[in-house]
Amino acid sequence: MIAVFLKLNNSSEDQAVRRLCSDITALRGEERLKISTYDDLSTGNVPASEECFDLIIYHVGCEKDISHLHYLRKRSPDARILILANRELPPDRYVTSDVLPTELILLPAGPGRISKTLKKLINGIYEDQFEGLHTLRFSVRRGDDTIYIPTREICYFEASNKKILLKSTKREILFWGFLKEIQERLPPCFARCHRSIIINTLRIESINWTEGTIIMEDQTTIPFSRKYKKNLERSLNHFAA
Repeated sequence: MIAVFLKLNNSSEDQAVRRLCSDITALRGEERLKISTYDDLSTGNVPASEECFDLIIYHVGCEKDISHLHYLRKRSPDARILILANRELPPDRYVTSDVLPTELILLPAGPGRISKTLKKLINGIYEDQFEGLHTLRFSVRRGDDTIYIPTREICYFEASNKKILLKSTKREILFWGFLKEIQERLPPCFARCHRSIIINTLRIESINWTEGTIIMEDQTTIPFSRKYKKNLERSLNHFAA
């Protein structure tokens, strides 16, 4: 889950940010991206004190906005901050050691610049959150033994006659199982691309969308079906800039 705080005005750039956030929410799903919008903090519409944010997108239009920005930074000290600022306001008023923005866009600015910056920030947060998953291990039961494989090393799972082939960067393991149950135990970088295959999208080298084939880092060719194309795209968009 990524918690995003929006403090915007009514400029064309602010409207572009709103549209982009709506599009990203629709793509990723609300369970992955939670966006809170506060158009006027001066009216007392302030976030609940216990809520912290991963990303703060803030339009600094006047001196009054700066104190609110300092307040948010204290509340969410680890958040990334994107500041949209009017050129008339001196940068040294809001770019300080207390509030050091991750990205700064001086207005006016084109939609391409805003889109690229916003996607970079959100994908960076997803990647940081995924780092914690690198310590996770996938367990496989074979008889009396339990085998543990780091999820980052897994390339794909392939089902055939109720047996599952797990292919990792170091080994292959064959075990009994069902892809649906396996999918529920995996992080979001794993995607069903075929009725019999789940792949680790972080291990993809290239995709031929016309031929419906995926080339993995080890040069294995994996097919994907039309039925699972959107599912594959959705997973890729979690981690692609």
